[in-house]
Amino acid sequence: MALHTLRRMLSGGLHDQLGGGFHRYSVDDAWRVPHFEKMLYDNAQLTRTLLRAYQVSGDGAFAQAARAALEYLRREMLAPQGGFYSAQDADTPTPDGGVEGLTFTWTPAEVQAALAGSGPDDGAADAALIARHLGVTDPGNFEDPHQRAYGRRSVPFVAVPVPDLTAELGQPEADVQARLDALKARLLTVRQARTQPGTDDKVLTSWNGLALAAFADAARILREPAYLEVARRNADFVRAHLRLPDGTLRHVWSGAQARVDGLLEDHALYALGLVALFQAGGDPAHLHWARELWQVTQRDFWNDGAGVFMASGGQAEALLTRQAQGFDSAVISDNAAGALLALWMDRYFALPGAGDTARRTVESFRLDMLAATGGFGGCGRPPRSCTRRTPRSPSSARRPSGRRWRPSRPGTHCRSRRWPSRRRAATCRCWRPGPAAAWASCA
Repeated sequence: MALHTLRRMLSGGLHDQLGGGFHRYSVDDAWRVPHFEKMLYDNAQLTRTLLRAYQVSGDGAFAQAARAALEYLRREMLAPQGGFYSAQDADTPTPDGGVEGLTFTWTPAEVQAALAGSGPDDGAADAALIARHLGVTDPGNFEDPHQRAYGRRSVPFVAVPVPDLTAELGQPEADVQARLDALKARLLTVRQARTQPGTDDKVLTSWNGLALAAFADAARILREPAYLEVARRNADFVRAHLRLPDGTLRHVWSGAQARVDGLLEDHALYALGLVALFQAGGDPAHLHWARELWQVTQRDFWNDGAGVFMASGGQAEALLTRQAQGFDSAVISDNAAGALLALWMDRYFALPGAGDTARRTVESFRLDMLAATGGFGGCGRPPRSCTRRTPRSPSSARRPSGRRWRPSRPGTHCRSRRWPSRRRAATCRCWRPGPAAAWASCA
């Protein structure tokens, strides 16, 4: 299911078919029209996901997409000093206001003009081929509702796959793919000459930790030294500009100045990036820096009484409450990052208490993990010692066990409000009649 999802994402408009990388999210059910903003954390995490998909499946398309995403980050999101910018806007600046997606969308006439002179027929055949492949049509598939004067335009997506074009043209697939790649490169050159969306040039430590890990993993998995050099430069930048003398990190670097005390996510995510950099390059200095950040994390953010990491340090601005977040959002939760970092410290240094810290962190969110497993990818699945209380869905592929689940009376549920009521009383010991919960059963 994961590989299928990634393949569909790669063929849709969510994936930048010309420049590489991914837009923030899709606004239609076919994943063809995105919200055109691009985020550093999306592209860093998706790159690592693509690399793991390549390792699992051996499909070179995943490695190619990862390379394209990294090239986008290096081309458009890498500051001269070595840090990565945060985001790119969705709108293209125009005299009458911003137009969403204007930089990234095309018309058939623009494709023809971009490829003019590429062949004996003045590029008409090339333009027709690439327009058909990427679904660039006169009706288009997108229009900025606030700037209708710019008309309907096309977001490139894989409308006709390469194997289908190969069958139609009667040419080897490698030749057709090479031709399409050359045409995409020409279109990208033309696109780069257009007015570009604005770039949010803040350098956030936590998101740079994700990017650091992505480039380090790519260097190790794809055996590409250039990626390792980018990762090393990023580590040098953060050490020089965002690290304080006491070893703590600042949260943001902007306008050549570091500001805001670092949060748990900054220390934990950047330390995990350093672990990935050590695994790729073998420099023990990076691993020892990760250990230093672990010590800061344990000293400033660990709440021993609650068994969780707090999002902000004890010296941070006083708020109504200090939060401890375990639920993943667009980025892995900071408690999951802290638990993973503890595991690496236990593995590499056998630090006293590190393994126990990881176990306690996961145990603190155990019930929440069991109730909403999809929101805790960072913490992984519950340990095998936890009893599975949710009955498995029927499957024709599963050998019948003779076990049957007896539904309880309508209008009753487990009073813990965590488990559906379709179970024997002996299975759920806290089962007692009560008002039905107003949420769907997970059975």
